[in-house]
Amino acid sequence: MEWINRKIEKTNGSGPTKILQFGEGNFARAFADWMIDRANSAGVYDGRIVVCQPASVSTEKRDLLNSQDCMYTVLMRAEEEGRSAEKADVVTSISRCLNAMADPDELIALAKSPDLAVILSNTTEAGITYRSGEKMEDFPGVTFPAKLTRLLYERYRAFDGDKSAGLLFLPMELIDRNGDALREIMRQIGRDWELGDEFEEWLLGANHFANTMVDRIVTGFPTEESDEIMEKLGYRDRFIVTCESYCQWIIEGDLAWAENFPIHKANKAVIWTDNLKEYKTRKVRILNGAHTSTVPSGILMGYETVRDLMQDKEVANFMKNLLSEEVIPTLRGERTELEAYAASVLERFNNPYIHHRLSDISMNSVSKYAVRCLPSIDAYYKRFGEIPERLAFSLACLLRFYRPRQEGGKFVGSNENGETYVIRDAESVCVKMAEHWTASKAQEAVRSILNDKDLWGEDTPGKIPGLSEAVGNLVEAMERTPIRELMLKLQ
Repeated sequence: MEWINRKIEKTNGSGPTKILQFGEGNFARAFADWMIDRANSAGVYDGRIVVCQPASVSTEKRDLLNSQDCMYTVLMRAEEEGRSAEKADVVTSISRCLNAMADPDELIALAKSPDLAVILSNTTEAGITYRSGEKMEDFPGVTFPAKLTRLLYERYRAFDGDKSAGLLFLPMELIDRNGDALREIMRQIGRDWELGDEFEEWLLGANHFANTMVDRIVTGFPTEESDEIMEKLGYRDRFIVTCESYCQWIIEGDLAWAENFPIHKANKAVIWTDNLKEYKTRKVRILNGAHTSTVPSGILMGYETVRDLMQDKEVANFMKNLLSEEVIPTLRGERTELEAYAASVLERFNNPYIHHRLSDISMNSVSKYAVRCLPSIDAYYKRFGEIPERLAFSLACLLRFYRPRQEGGKFVGSNENGETYVIRDAESVCVKMAEHWTASKAQEAVRSILNDKDLWGEDTPGKIPGLSEAVGNLVEAMERTPIRELMLKLQ
C-alpha cells in the first residue's frame, strides 16, 4: 500500500505561507489546520501553514511529517440517527514542519517574511508561562513566549517598525484570556531584554492578541484500528488523527483582523465576537458542568465512562433535566440557543467513539465543582429563592465521593459495589476531606466541608441559605438508599 502523499494530490500546498503554528500535535492538526484547509478548499482563503515543534529536541516527528509532505487524514466519527457516521478529510495546507531547536534560522527567516500574517499556538497550558532570567542570545533554547518575542523583534527590525507588518496572534492554550496572558508576558520579556519603548509600543499597537476558546474532542491516532482504517482509506498514513464531528472556535478580537484570517467564511464553527465571556460561561456551566455534576455519582454507581452514563436512560434523563431546569435558567442568552447547545453536548457525550473515562474527569473535582457548578446553584437560589434539587444532589455525591481513607500511600474511596477507586486530587484537599469526615454525623461533616475556606475560597457553598442542610439530608439518605434510586426521585 502506498503512502498518502503518493496517492493523494496536495491541492492546497501552493499558496503563500501566511501562518506560523507552534505545536504540531493532534489537537492543532484536527482543529485549526483542518479548518484552514476547508477555507483554502472553499476559495475564501489562500494561505499555507508552517508548523513548528516548539520545544522538542528530537526531530523524528518533524522528519516523519515532512516525509509524507505534511499531508494527513482527519477522521471524524459520530453516531447519527442511531448509525455510525464517519468522514475522512485529507489536510494538504501545511507546507513543512520545523523544529525550533534544530531550525532557528528558518524561523527567523519566516518572521521576516512579508507574507506572514498569523501566529497560531497550541503548546499546552504550561507553554504560556514567564520565566525570569532568560536572555535573547539563548534563542531558541528559551520558553515559548521568549521565542515569540525574539521572532517579533526580528520582524520589527526587518520592517523598520512599520505598523502594517503587525501579526494576528491566536493562542489555543486552555488558559483564561490566553491572548492577554501571552501579550503581557511578551511585553515583560521585551523589558527584561531592554528592547526599548518603541518596540513595546509596536508590539502592543501593531499586533493583535486575540483571546480564544476552542472546543473539540480529539482522540488522536487510532492505534488499535490503524491497519483496518488505512486499508479502508487505501493508503498509509502515520498521522491519522481521529476526533468527533463537533467543533467550535470562539475568537474575541477586533473584526478588522478577521480579514487577516477569514476562515470563518467557510466554517460556521468559527465565531468572532467582542465578548468571549458569555460563550465561555455557557461552555463551563453546561458542558463542563454536566461532566462535573454527574461524574462522582457515576463512579459511585460503578460506571467507567461518560458513554456508560449516557447509555443508562434514567441517568441521561437526570443530566438532561439538570441542565434544562436548573442550569440554563441561570444563563444569559436565548433559551432556544442554550437548549440546542445542551442537546449537542448530550449527543457528544453519547458518541460511541469517545471513551472518556470518569476517573480522568474526576481529577481535582472540588476545584472544578467550585468553578463549574456552584455558580449555577448560587444563581438559581438568587433567582428563584430555593435550592436546585438536582444540583444539590450532585454536590452530595461529590462529598460522598470524597470520603477518603489512606491505602497504599493513596487516598481512596469505595463505590456502592464495594470496589475501590483512587481520589485524584491534591493531598491537601484529601487530608481536609478526611478530617471533616471524622464527624460522627453526616450533617456535621457536610456543614464543616461546605464552610471550609481552604477548600472553596471566601465564597463557600455554606453561605448559600439552606444548601448545607439539603446536601446533608441527601448524604444521610445515601447511607440507606442506593444512589440511582435517589436520582430517580429527582427526575
